[in-house]
Amino acid sequence: MTIGEKIKRLRKEKGLTQLELAKKSGISAYSIILYEKDENDEKSRKPRTGQIQKIANALEVSPADIIGWEYYDKIIDTEQLANTVMEISSFESYLSNIGYMVRISPDGKRFITKDDETGEFEQSEYDELQAKFIELRKKVEELQDDNQAIIEARIRKKARK
Repeated sequence: MTIGEKIKRLRKEKGLTQLELAKKSGISAYSIILYEKDENDEKSRKPRTGQIQKIANALEVSPADIIGWEYYDKIIDTEQLANTVMEISSFESYLSNIGYMVRISPDGKRFITKDDETGEFEQSEYDELQAKFIELRKKVEELQDDNQAIIEARIRKKARK
């Protein structure tokens, strides 16, 4: 479904005419008409981000309901973002597990405290520390995988005797 088709469907679900949507959104009726045209039509027009926000507000929906989540998936590598979030939370969880407390100041400095000792880290220093943790954790995971493979191979070999 095109953006124009979604706007038209949502507008009709709300019981609004194109003119009413135009007034409610602050966008010209002519623009609404062009947005709703089939996007393959040479007279159609795609709304810019600001226009989509205004239309979404007028229709009381999320801009994603108009654009579709596929749009965000194209501009944001959600899998990479999820991995990054997991790595950050894993690092902070690790620090917590070994007794450290992390505090972030408004200017972005990180203060890591344990046993009345506090280290002050600039963002770049903290990022470097975190990257080292992630690198070492990946090496440990590889060693665990290798160890598991060796153990399983030996068990299978013994089981065949």
